[in-house]
Amino acid sequence: MKAKVAKKFGENLDWLMEQPMDYRIAMVQQHLSVCQLLINQIVESKIAEFVGEKGRHQKPYDGQYSRFGFNPRSVQVREQKVPIQSQRIENNVTRETFKL
Repeated sequence: MKAKVAKKFGENLDWLMEQPMDYRIAMVQQHLSVCQLLINQIVESKIAEFVGEKGRHQKPYDGQYSRFGFNPRSVQVREQKVPIQSQRIENNVTRETFKL
């Protein structure tokens, strides 16, 4: 069953309570996906501080850091574990790697 998308968001959740029941249930079911997107965006912005934006040639720290693969991890949101991909970063000078 596909829920109708609300056209206008209010300053609080009253707008959600005015939506059809299937839409409200879909929102609750999707909250972990939204959390996952937010967490990934937060992590990506932190990584960009070290290695720069993807596809950009200008790198902070004179290009000392590079992206170096991923590790599966999870972040706890209340009682649920939300899976994320943790980016590894390599120091191009010392060859040490670390995760964010």
